[in-house]
Amino acid sequence: MAMSRRTVSMAVCVCKRSVIQRPEKRFAVVCYSQMNPAQPFDESNSRRCYSSSTLSGRGCVSLKRDTLLLSDDRLKPSHLLSSRHFSAETYNKYFSPDVAPMGYAQKVLESVHSATGLPWWASIALTTVVLRGVVTLPLAVYSMRIMAKVELLQPEIAKLSKELRREVAMAVKKFAWNEKTARFKYNSTMKKLIKDLYIRENCHPAKSSLVLWFQIPLWICLSFALRNMSGAVPTAATDLEPRVLCADLKTEGALWFPDLTVPDATWILPLAMGITNLLNIEMHTLTAKNVGKFQKGLVTVMRLFCLVMVPIGAAVPSCMCYYWLCSSVFGLTQNIVFKFPKVRRFLRLPQTPNRGRRVPTTQHTDSRVLGAEAGALYGYMLRTLSSTKYDTPG
Repeated sequence: MAMSRRTVSMAVCVCKRSVIQRPEKRFAVVCYSQMNPAQPFDESNSRRCYSSSTLSGRGCVSLKRDTLLLSDDRLKPSHLLSSRHFSAETYNKYFSPDVAPMGYAQKVLESVHSATGLPWWASIALTTVVLRGVVTLPLAVYSMRIMAKVELLQPEIAKLSKELRREVAMAVKKFAWNEKTARFKYNSTMKKLIKDLYIRENCHPAKSSLVLWFQIPLWICLSFALRNMSGAVPTAATDLEPRVLCADLKTEGALWFPDLTVPDATWILPLAMGITNLLNIEMHTLTAKNVGKFQKGLVTVMRLFCLVMVPIGAAVPSCMCYYWLCSSVFGLTQNIVFKFPKVRRFLRLPQTPNRGRRVPTTQHTDSRVLGAEAGALYGYMLRTLSSTKYDTPG
């Protein structure tokens, strides 16, 4: 009887379930286990063990001191805790202040704030204007100069296209090309002609996207730097309170958003940001000519992106949404100012037909002569057609 009682005390532990309610989580106190098998079983002499997993079974087997084996296969770690740990680990790896770009962006913001003595809402606006003016404004001017040159080439490209169609039509009759071959010859030759024009004027359209390669990383770094400073970062399950790196953000807001560490409950900032971005897109759309299907699809995607950013802006700290609004207002102001002829002349931006100036065209009496340079391209076109007359696609 004594052996039986001792064996039972070694093999069986009495489990007591006590659920502690936490926000969105349930923690269960696991077991009371007998520590000394030589003594009669006494719950008061047992040791309390905790587990962060929610118990769904009842069996627990005590193997030795300080060792607890859960016998129910349904006892698994909380998915919410594991995903939260993964989120915090990923964020700290790529976007924490220890990452160089985010750390530098945070130092820039803090330096402007300490050097000027301005409140944080003014420091964020000033930093946005200075960085956009120093980094992205010169690239935006360069991009507009490239696009203006491309637009000025359109009349010449149209003439070359017309002449090439005529020559292809003659080649169809002469070499008995089918429609597929004729289309292939036209597209390949026209592509080479346009490429030569871009090389001649040093205005390949891909160069106009250079500003995006600087503006987008700058926007991302400043956004996550403000998020880190406001304390709105994923933390481990043991961290109950967010760690605000800059306490002044709580009191140095403005108007209806005095606390820059919390989202804007009025939705004024995100709505203003969305409207400003849409105005930027529509301004480019109204001045664009000969918009193709790809450009129309891209404009539609950008409009949808502006709409999606509104609820995102309402969910992030107001310092982030306020920075996004400042950046959008700077871009809209920049586009409006670039419309003035005096500003364009000061920046040496070429006048285009969309600005009210007629592009001079080259008059010619011979249909095979389009000016000196165009005539050279036209001769290249004829040589290309004649040298590849038997090289047809299969």
